[in-house]
Amino acid sequence: MTTTYHGVTIYANPRRSGHVVHSQQFMRLMDEFPDIVWFNVNPVKAPWHIRAVVNDQVVDAWPCALKAARMSERAVYGFHAIRGLILETLAEAPDDLELIDEGDFT
Repeated sequence: MTTTYHGVTIYANPRRSGHVVHSQQFMRLMDEFPDIVWFNVNPVKAPWHIRAVVNDQVVDAWPCALKAARMSERAVYGFHAIRGLILETLAEAPDDLELIDEGDFT
């Protein structure tokens, strides 16, 4: 079963335990962060895998497993863990942003 949501195809196998519920929960996360643009990495070979770039960081997700990970990091599972990962990524400064130390003004 596939659903197009916010322009991305969300895959769920209704015969696999939890797939449909997990995908629905992930869609709730997509609603919570409407400025994040998700896209299908390879809709033919891996319809269950989607990706977004958040603050210059790649975030991969597998909605049917309710799983997500930043590039080269361990995956997190569950609605709240993924929400935390997204919030943490949004709060981090992009790599090319120079932060100014308060001491630079004294």
